[in-house]
Amino acid sequence: MEKDALTPAYSISFRKRLFFTLIVLTISGVLALAGAEIAVRTSKSGYVTPEIIKDRSLQYAPALFARHVFPQKALTVPSEEESYRGHYSINERGYRGRDFSVPKPTGLIRIIVYGGSAAFDLNLPEGRDWPHRVETILNEGGYPQVEVINAGIPGHASFDGFGRLFSEGHLFNPDYVISYNEWNDIKYFGSDQPLLREFAPFCASDPQLEYRNRFDRFLSEHSQIYVRLRWRYYGWRLGVGPQGVIPPGPRSSRITETALRQYYLNQVMFVDLAREIGAVPILMTEARLTTASNTESQKARIEPFLDYVKLDREALLKSYVEIGRMLRKLSSEKSVDLIDAARDLNGKDELFSDVVHLTPLGSEALAQATARKLIEILNIRSR
Repeated sequence: MEKDALTPAYSISFRKRLFFTLIVLTISGVLALAGAEIAVRTSKSGYVTPEIIKDRSLQYAPALFARHVFPQKALTVPSEEESYRGHYSINERGYRGRDFSVPKPTGLIRIIVYGGSAAFDLNLPEGRDWPHRVETILNEGGYPQVEVINAGIPGHASFDGFGRLFSEGHLFNPDYVISYNEWNDIKYFGSDQPLLREFAPFCASDPQLEYRNRFDRFLSEHSQIYVRLRWRYYGWRLGVGPQGVIPPGPRSSRITETALRQYYLNQVMFVDLAREIGAVPILMTEARLTTASNTESQKARIEPFLDYVKLDREALLKSYVEIGRMLRKLSSEKSVDLIDAARDLNGKDELFSDVVHLTPLGSEALAQATARKLIEILNIRSR
């Protein structure tokens, strides 16, 4: 009976302690979240929303003769590699760098470089990308009349370059056009699908950069923790890696004849089109970290990127061998200059931030090697 008499008091006391504990935990949780929110807002990246991130990113628009293009509007965005401070400038014509005149001024020697992110030179800020460094080197070396247009767009392959030269680039009256494409072409080297069936129209909608609904917008504008978690969630859901979305499927141990024939045809058509518009075509090898003599540490660096090309290491090496063979064959048969600037850069750790993108040291090395060869070509053709 005595125990029963104490039970109500005991229960009330327990409920008070439980209630107090819950209040303490709730307040602690709120303070922790508030502290985390403040820490995120005062971090290096600061306050961002999907809309702000989109405005700070390279923007793409669908196109008929290439997978996508930069919109025709002036845009300045921070460089994607944080360790190399600076920005990119996209001009009003949708190309990297300052505006250029159309029609081409009299006496100007115009060179256009087509390619993907390796030509765009993602890691270098404005004016330091290797195509524009080539221009600077030539201007300072006795060729002030040379202008270089960087027509590189991340993700583009050789067929994109051909399509853009065919549908717009010829209007710029280039004197020389350079094709700098390998890595993005190799991404379909394991496929038996024709080019027409391999690629679908570009979709500009990106859930990482687009609000899903009003509630998503509200949370994104009021909670930086939510924005970071949201970014990681969509990155995981879409399979986003350091070079964009990783395509599904296993790696292949072979490259297909269909893909090789397509790559060769792309380059042939680029050469023939260049000559048809009165320009001099130039083929160029793409600098890369991958070589047959890679060290174990280099192989470890390369390994994650094999998922982008869906090839094993041996098939990737064979792809580069075949590309080299095709470029040399085309150069010989059609008397096209081949700039093998990559030959002395390949496989050097300090020159590459990943498999194909260059460090500032690598970008400068490629610019110097390319400029030397272009001086030879310019001198020969000026005689």
